[in-house]
Amino acid sequence: MKHKATYLIIGFLLTGSFATTAQNTVQRSTIETDSTSIVVEKLFELAWAHYPQNRVKEHQAKQAYYSLKNTQFSWTESLVGQYNLNESNINPFSNGNSNVFYPRFLVGLRLSLSTFIKDPIEVRKAKEQYRASLSETDLQKVLLKGEIASKLESYRLGKKILKLKTHAWEESQTLQQVVKQKFQKNEITLEEYNSATIAHLSLTESKLTAESNFNQSKIDLETLIGVKMESIKLPSYF
Repeated sequence: MKHKATYLIIGFLLTGSFATTAQNTVQRSTIETDSTSIVVEKLFELAWAHYPQNRVKEHQAKQAYYSLKNTQFSWTESLVGQYNLNESNINPFSNGNSNVFYPRFLVGLRLSLSTFIKDPIEVRKAKEQYRASLSETDLQKVLLKGEIASKLESYRLGKKILKLKTHAWEESQTLQQVVKQKFQKNEITLEEYNSATIAHLSLTESKLTAESNFNQSKIDLETLIGVKMESIKLPSYF
């Protein structure tokens, strides 16, 4: 009975320990997710300010806006203004003739069917084009943010893999020196030495590949944000 009680206590302690570990893991994962979202937002702001394609979308939206305004005021083309200018109006007593031709000012409004039919349609068309340009700008923001999140994850994964590969290569490098010394002392066979050398070369190749992948992910990210990653303060787990 005493042993059974001891086992129950140990079981409760282990269960509590596992529960605490799981809870800490979830909390750490939540913190990392929130921090990653903050980093993505920060990189997005940099990318939106520096990536040229974003400026194109903004200029297209402004162009559509001015086109809309121009279309909305196209009805002013129907207004006609005229001034009856002649010598008598300028100086009616210059030749002893006080004749003045009236009206001096002529203002007219010329209306056509297009003012009532075509112009409203053109205005609606311009409005839709403007809305479309704004939607394209919003779409560009969504796509850019998604691309940044994807490339940031590749950068983060590449950095971790490179760290693991580098650590394995450094251990292999040390082991290779030991194997070389043993071979020189005839403590191991040529076959064992060659096997160790081939394994070390394989790790070297793996490390170089990981380094290349990481550098490429870094270049891709820097191309979007327009600044070096070293200039950005990232969380410790990146």
